[in-house]
Amino acid sequence: ISQAQLEEACQTKQNYFLELIESEGVPVYETTVKLIKEMRARQVKVALISSSKNLQRIIKSGGGLTDIWDVVFSGHEI
Repeated sequence: ISQAQLEEACQTKQNYFLELIESEGVPVYETTVKLIKEMRARQVKVALISSSKNLQRIIKSGGGLTDIWDVVFSGHEI
C-alpha cells in the first residue's frame, strides 16, 4: 500500500467516524455524569483526557457536557 493510499484510507475512516457521531451522537451514561458532578461538588478536580483529535466533537455530540470538566486535554493539543 502506498503512502497516498494509506492517507486516503485514514481520511475515509475519519469521515465515516465524524458522520457517525453527527448522526447518532455518543452515548452518555447518566451514572457517570452523576459521579463526576458529585466529585466536583466535593471539590475534586476532574479532567477529561483523550488522544483523540476529535474530542471536542465527541463531547458536543454527547449532550454538550462541556461544563462538568475542570480540564479537557486532547491529542490534538499535543
